[in-house]
Amino acid sequence: MSKNVERDVTQYLYGLALNEDSWVPEEVARRFSVRPERIREIALSMEELGLISSAGGAYRVAGATPEALIARIVDEERESLLRRVRENEAFSSRMNMMATTLYELFREKQSAAGTTVVTGRERVSEVLEEVTSFASREIISMHPGSTPSRQMLQEGMRRNRQVLDQGVSMTCIHLLSMHRVPYADRHLKELQDAGVRLRLMPTLPFRMIIVDSSVAMVPAPDDPTSMALLIVRDPHTVRLLLQLFNFCWVSAVPRTDTPCEESSVGELSTQQQAVLRLLATGRTDEGISRELGISTRTLRRVMADLMSRLGVTSRFEAGVESQMRGLLN
Repeated sequence: MSKNVERDVTQYLYGLALNEDSWVPEEVARRFSVRPERIREIALSMEELGLISSAGGAYRVAGATPEALIARIVDEERESLLRRVRENEAFSSRMNMMATTLYELFREKQSAAGTTVVTGRERVSEVLEEVTSFASREIISMHPGSTPSRQMLQEGMRRNRQVLDQGVSMTCIHLLSMHRVPYADRHLKELQDAGVRLRLMPTLPFRMIIVDSSVAMVPAPDDPTSMALLIVRDPHTVRLLLQLFNFCWVSAVPRTDTPCEESSVGELSTQQQAVLRLLATGRTDEGISRELGISTRTLRRVMADLMSRLGVTSRFEAGVESQMRGLLN
């Protein structure tokens, strides 16, 4: 039965009750081409709502006016909605408490496993979202590599604000090269303005996120070309990674609003010193540029200036000269 037919039947039955006319379901059913059972159901609903009352098999209009009946129905529905809202709030509170409890149990169980490897870009993103969403105290992180795109930084800022709004503190170290890219530097300032503790370094060993000093996430070392994440829960390993972060933090410099100028030690800038140290490890140009977050073209320009300052013509001579001058100490 359509809503229009149900409305017409309701109006018809109410008119019969007003006139105290007798009727039988079968006659009304034939009039509207519906089943008699449906007519009885509508009459029962009208009676439950207080629109009509039955006595001795005949229906009459109830004592209250339609306006009063509608007002009562609205009040009852409002109270029902408020009751459901309270029930939903209580349910949500129980679920949040349960989620926290289950996560703590899950974390305790997983800590015995030590490490877990997660592969695939989509799964890695899901795990990062899941773990960081359960942070209750702090998230610390290091961010090496090339400067992300504007879109990636905007999406990252959205997630950061969600974490900060939960009362979780954030401390991070970014590459100094981001300070030289205007849109990336604006992102760094936005982080600072939001309350994030932030410092910069010329180079960083690897990407790292540590949540509540209990779970660490680093790139899986087996296959650096694939998207693989190593989740570390072993407390001893996590503490070791925390010590590494603190070492980098002490060596890092605060971000300022003034244009980035290279601080220098001796004759070389911090960037040139970082290049020398990476050259000493046998890194290729691609590896060094990736570590410093700069292009290979920029790296070659830095190296040309570096060799000119040292008065040498080869990488080997640059290494020997820098050692003789104590520039890598």
